[in-house]
Order: sequence, then structure tokens, then C-alpha cells
Amino acid sequence: TGIPKLVVHTPRRQLIRLRPQWLLLSLMKKRETVAINVPFVHSRLYAAMALTLLREMPILLMTESAPEKVADFFQENRPGFIEGLPNAFVDWEVLADDSRKPLESVRYFSSTFDAMHPRTISRLLGSSGRRVPLFIQLYGQSEVGPTVGRPYFRSTAHKADGRCMGFHLPGSAY
Repeated sequence: TGIPKLVVHTPRRQLIRLRPQWLLLSLMKKRETVAINVPFVHSRLYAAMALTLLREMPILLMTESAPEKVADFFQENRPGFIEGLPNAFVDWEVLADDSRKPLESVRYFSSTFDAMHPRTISRLLGSSGRRVPLFIQLYGQSEVGPTVGRPYFRSTAHKADGRCMGFHLPGSAY
């Protein structure tokens, strides 16, 4: 359209748009590394990066998503939180079988944009060494922010209805 998308957000709408991710980051009781694997051209990257910096968390902005390289990267950096695209998480499902356990440190997985098969989510959660890992999916648009979201837990992800996109997030879209 030739018009920057951020123009559609008032300061109030921008805060509402960021609320779900802020709440998720607020669950982190200690300072942990956040890895973000989202294209640099998407507004989601800047929102995730800004919130992570506001929480004063170490941040890893990833340019690589090939599973073998990601395994080495996560082995070295041990993120506690990963924000990524669904296709990256699908590719990383093989990391659940990696003997180095590159996802062992992850307590929170966060994804937007598209649905994933419950099997993939279940395998990723199962590869975490954390006591109660959480996978959260949010859906919406850049122009309006998240509109629905859904949490997945290790004990129930494999039984989830993959067609359920989540639940309305109060105040997020009118």
C-alpha cells in the first residue's frame, strides 16, 4: 500500500498488541536468554525484541534455522525462551531426538502466524528438561495484534484438537 503498517497503531493499541507477549515474558522469574527466530522484515521481531530488552533479558536474534546449526547454537547458548515461526519449529522437531539435548533448557516456546500439528508441539515440549514447559500459540495480524491464543502443556499437547486456534484474548481486538 505504500503506507507503513505502524501508522495504524495508536500508543494504546500498540500496548494492547504487546500485552500477551509481555505477560508470557513476565512468567520468567529469573533472567534467562531469549532466542528469536523471526524474519527481520516482520514487525513481530521488533515487538519481541523490544519487550525482551525492556525485561533486560539476554537476547539472541537468529538468522539461521537449519536444525543442525540450531542444535549447535542452542547447545552453546541454552535459551530459556524461544520465539519462532511454525515452520522453524516443525523443522526443529528432529532436535527432540538429538543426543546433545539442545532444547533441554527451554521452558517457554512461543509461536505466531500459523497452526502446528499437536505432535510437533508435544515433541518439543517433551524435549525440554524443565519441570513445566509451556508452548503458547498466538494468532492475529500485524494491523490488529493477537486476537486468539492457546497454551499447550507437556501432559496434554498430544491430545489437543489441532483445529482449535485458541481462545479470544480480551481487549486485544474489537
